[in-house]
Amino acid sequence: MKPITYSALKFDKGMTPKVFTPDSATRIEHFDTITEVLRPFRTLMESLVDSTNPAVAKLTNFELYNGDIYGVGIDYTDATKGALYKWTTTFSWQYMYSFGSASVPSPMLQAHSNYLFGLRNGTHLYRYDPALNTYSLSFYAIAYSYFCDAITHSKDGIMYFGTDNKIHKVTSDGATGSLALTLPNTNFRITSLCEQGNFISIVGYDTKTYESSSLLWDRDTSVVDLTESYSLGRDLVVHNACLLGQTFTVQVRENNTNSAFGEKPMLIIKYLNGTKFDTLYEFPVTTLDTPINMVGAKFTSLDRFYFTAKVQFDGESTARNICFALDYKGRLTIAQNIGIDTGTNPVSGVIRIGEAFWFGAGSDGAWNTTTSYTTVASYETNDIRSSDLSMNLNFVDAIISCEPLPASAQILLKARKNEETTFTTIATFTETARSKFRITAMKAKNALAGLDKARQVRFRLESTNGAVITGFQAVFNEVADDTF
Repeated sequence: MKPITYSALKFDKGMTPKVFTPDSATRIEHFDTITEVLRPFRTLMESLVDSTNPAVAKLTNFELYNGDIYGVGIDYTDATKGALYKWTTTFSWQYMYSFGSASVPSPMLQAHSNYLFGLRNGTHLYRYDPALNTYSLSFYAIAYSYFCDAITHSKDGIMYFGTDNKIHKVTSDGATGSLALTLPNTNFRITSLCEQGNFISIVGYDTKTYESSSLLWDRDTSVVDLTESYSLGRDLVVHNACLLGQTFTVQVRENNTNSAFGEKPMLIIKYLNGTKFDTLYEFPVTTLDTPINMVGAKFTSLDRFYFTAKVQFDGESTARNICFALDYKGRLTIAQNIGIDTGTNPVSGVIRIGEAFWFGAGSDGAWNTTTSYTTVASYETNDIRSSDLSMNLNFVDAIISCEPLPASAQILLKARKNEETTFTTIATFTETARSKFRITAMKAKNALAGLDKARQVRFRLESTNGAVITGFQAVFNEVADDTF
């Protein structure tokens, strides 16, 4: 009989909910896979604000301007006022500018022209000039209940942002703001904007019917009718992104476990395929919080899109904050475990510059990347089984290849079989400077009984302290299932 082999000679696939897809991954967490190896991200730590607890600054979002990272939050010396902060090379947020009067800024922050723009109090767009350190509290009067992120379109240099069912714009020189488009459907709530070629892709949902849609607008203020409209169904659309010409949406099927159907929530990724959006993934989870406004909890970086959510995965005991990464090929991974955030606020701001991340969750705090690799990064295979369901698996061996292992780094190989829901460690590899490790059948079977006649097996690789995994292979022989 031909051996059954799981083989990942390069890690060029994202996670899949289809657990029996050969040579695939059901979970990729805290690894950067852009170079098709499993390279761990660094660990997060709680940020400092002028050597103070970041919770008092209530940072909610971030933006890059002229090489510096800015954050919006509350004046830590006066909680009734909004304030802007700037990240320093000493790993802390430097207090920059108080709004000077009673104000509550929203988690929208956009660099445009020579300024930073944001919303406050449901009444105004403000403008801050970093060069002059001056602030216009009431730059543009606007009444809104809900808002979405801002973009600056590359074709006209104009900034666009959404509130309720309206699109507003700020001129390319940042001098004036005005209403650009009012959608005919007064019940439509815009949740996200992105640039799509010469157009703007607008996504949102009808607050009465809960039908989600993607609308294509040519930026012509004289045109009320939109260029195209795509139905997205009744799954709540919260994000859209156009990555190297491919448009995606992120949607949530909300928790119906209290209904007669007992349906679990779903994280859904769709992509624009010609004249319609097709479903790329539907990931079932135990719980998935859906804040009314997820603005700020996303960041687009050319070929990758990052977004945050509080998720309890099946088999886990509690929900935790994580940051997903979706690339232009539609590959989804978990870039960051933000479990350091144990508060109740949704993560409202994320930005990635170089290899570093920054996250903000208002009064719950703010976090940034450190220089260490203490967070466990993990990779789970699909459930491996025979294509002949009358046969079981007998483990032969497994091989892990890696970059030369740094001092104090380690790789753990874990496994679970049949109906098990927890993993058992079957090997720990720590030999410094070594780049290939093997586990034999005897050692694995001593660690986890039943690997000689398993119905199905899933492996989990764990990296700590900077171990970079470059390949994984596991081999089984088929054996007859003697339980029939």
